[in-house]
Amino acid sequence: MFLTPEEKIVFLRKKYNITQKELSSSNLTRQFIGMIEIGKRGLTYKTAKIVAENFNTLLK
Repeated sequence: MFLTPEEKIVFLRKKYNITQKELSSSNLTRQFIGMIEIGKRGLTYKTAKIVAENFNTLLK
């Protein structure tokens, strides 16, 4: 099964029971994460890197 990057964020958040608020940071708001997940905003390299770092921090 192939997931888009946006779908992958939702999948991983639900798999590890992480809320949008927990995934947010000073560089990335909860609202922006929600917009990425529903396709209203694109996932740039910079944004993807921030999301990955936040996941990494939460899962340690």
